Amino acid sequence: MKRVLTGDLPLFVNCATRAEITALTAALRPYEAVRLVLTGAYGLDAGMELVTSGKLPVIMGDHTEAFNTANYVTEFERIIPLMESGAPIAIGCCGDNTTSGRESLLWNALFWIRRGLSPEKALECISYTPAKILGVENRIGSIEIGKDADITVWSKNPFETYEARITAALISGRDAFRKEDTPSCW
Repeated sequence: MKRVLTGDLPLFVNCATRAEITALTAALRPYEAVRLVLTGAYGLDAGMELVTSGKLPVIMGDHTEAFNTANYVTEFERIIPLMESGAPIAIGCCGDNTTSGRESLLWNALFWIRRGLSPEKALECISYTPAKILGVENRIGSIEIGKDADITVWSKNPFETYEARITAALISGRDAFRKEDTPSCW
């Protein structure tokens, strides 16, 4: 806990509602060194100064989980401009009751695109933004020389059609489709 209080480690807290987010940020006000990261954040208030200033990173919760009533309060029309302007808001795929896999992350990105987020920003919000929030953007999150080379290649644009299929997957530059060479869940 000392490393969290001194800011050496971030504190990830799942808050679904605006009231929970407001109460948490108020409770942590005396602890200026704490690096808070909100998860879930369905009730995120786009008017919160910490969010608009970029000082409060957020990993949005799963908006495809039909039984989570908290996800119906998300103010997409107010949050999307913050995302487009570069606020540290990532698209996630974990909800209050479940966590899911890679398909759900794509479905959540599609959910945000259908509400007005640009496909380019959606891709950034599922790749570079989470890497930056986790402090590993020097290794992953974008395609650059010297990074880990975790890349997927699709048959079609997965943001445009459900017919898109992964045709190649590289993890650290190695073929992850070859089960005999790489431990895989496929």
